[in-house]
Amino acid sequence: DWKMARLDGVQTLRQIHDTLGADAPHCVMATAYDPDALQEELGDTPVSAIVQKPVTGKILMAAIRSAFANNSTQETRIAKTSAPANLVALRKLLAGTHVLLVDDNLTNQELTVELLEAVGVTADVADDGAQALAMLASKPYALVLMDCQMPVMDGFEATRRLRTQPALTELPVIAMTASAMDGERERCLAAGMSDYLSKPIDLGLLYSKLVHWAPREGRTGTLSPAAATAPVVAATPHPVLDEADALSRTNGNSALYERLLRKFREREADTPQRLEEALRAGDRDAALRTVHNLKGIAATIGAHALSATCLVLEAELKQPSHAPDSVVQAMRAWKDALAQVLAHLQQRISGGDAQSTAAATEGAAAPLPAHLLALCHALLVLLQGNDAQASRSAEALAQDLQGTAHADAARQIARHAGRFDYDAALNGLQTLMANLA
Repeated sequence: DWKMARLDGVQTLRQIHDTLGADAPHCVMATAYDPDALQEELGDTPVSAIVQKPVTGKILMAAIRSAFANNSTQETRIAKTSAPANLVALRKLLAGTHVLLVDDNLTNQELTVELLEAVGVTADVADDGAQALAMLASKPYALVLMDCQMPVMDGFEATRRLRTQPALTELPVIAMTASAMDGERERCLAAGMSDYLSKPIDLGLLYSKLVHWAPREGRTGTLSPAAATAPVVAATPHPVLDEADALSRTNGNSALYERLLRKFREREADTPQRLEEALRAGDRDAALRTVHNLKGIAATIGAHALSATCLVLEAELKQPSHAPDSVVQAMRAWKDALAQVLAHLQQRISGGDAQSTAAATEGAAAPLPAHLLALCHALLVLLQGNDAQASRSAEALAQDLQGTAHADAARQIARHAGRFDYDAALNGLQTLMANLA
């Protein structure tokens, strides 16, 4: 176990390794807290597997088998021991569930909504706690996925306020936070939240908590341990992006992962400028949110080195009397890490665009399939109705038009829709449809 009196599990494990060295036995650690926080606490200390309480017999046996199947305890510690998420079984359990997602970050919103829809869960989206309270007053939800750090009103205050309303005292509220601070889980529970997820979101934990907390009316069947676990994804290791880890968070959906990378490049390139503007204006909260949001998104796409520099810079900015030199040093490392990720994405995405451009030269005069015109008309209706689904439809259109003479125009429409600039997206789409006619 991790949290114990006198000597905790991590300290005990280190003493075992110090004493026995290569003769140390395999160790499976259990925790009721965040597994990612435990892994950070372990550092380089090898452990065969980490399981989260409550532990079922099947989960424990899978962890033990994994421990003995690996030759290296360090490799075992970081290995994913779970099977692909059984979306059919999860849909059977969750279809029709309607939730409220509260998050101020557009990328997090889009990713979470898509992962929810994959298991039949629909979501309304609020950008901050104040919007969430207004939406909760207007319609019922099965549960709330609540980000903690947001402008206007954070998740802690929003939860405290909704708990004062008799109709919402029992509403499940699952916290989502990129904070790795000790006591964060306890702070969430003290505010009245029902459960806790750390960012980047572990897909298996997300689905498990949805099954646990969503109302059970109308469900058939039960959740097997394999149904709520994230996949093992094989990917070539890269020093900038850990694609295997990132793909495990999208249930192996490589198309979704590629969209996340494109949106990261488009939306985060100006992050240093936004941070500097906040610091010059003396807006410490905005500066912290900028770094905090990037930390979670970077981890989601597998940019762990960048996420680590965000963590350091965030800690420096939180110091009440920080030394200017330490902040400058932390910011320099942060900028360098971000520049490295953006350069890698530029090279990666430009390579794909170059192939599309070459194909477009040959296919410019070819007639477009009818389904593309239908997709344009469907996107037109979504944009005219200011529907949040327009972002995904625009992205699908851009993907389908790769390799044509209209690829750049479609990509620009997707950028506008992704930023909720529906007027600009609509103008671009009408121009594109005229050119397609």
